[in-house]
Amino acid sequence: KLERVMADMHAVVATIDAAGPTVSAMMEDYMDLAAKAVNVAVRHLRNDKDLSAFRGHIEHATEVVMQMDDQATKVRMQATKAEKLKLSALKQLETLSSTLHLISEKADSDQLR
Repeated sequence: KLERVMADMHAVVATIDAAGPTVSAMMEDYMDLAAKAVNVAVRHLRNDKDLSAFRGHIEHATEVVMQMDDQATKVRMQATKAEKLKLSALKQLETLSSTLHLISEKADSDQLR
C-alpha cells in the first residue's frame, strides 16, 4: 500500500508540474503536505514495529494525496479558465487599439482637408 501511495503522489506531482509554473506555485503547500505524510509513514515503517500505527499513517498519507489530487484538478481548471479570460481580454484590447488607431488616422486626415 505504501508503494501505491508513493506512486500516486508522484503521478499527481507530475501532472501538476506538467500544468506549468502557475499551477505548481499554487499547489506547493499541498505537495509539501503530501510529501510529509508519506515521509512520516516511511519513517514509521523503518523505526517501529507497530503495524496498526503504520496502517494509520498510510491511510492518512493516502487521504492527503487524494486531497492533493482533487485540489490539483480544481487549480488546473481555474488556471485554464484564467488563461482563456486573459486571451479574450487581449483580443479585445487589440481590437480596441486597432479601432482607436483608425479613428486617430481618420481625425488626422480630416484635419488636413
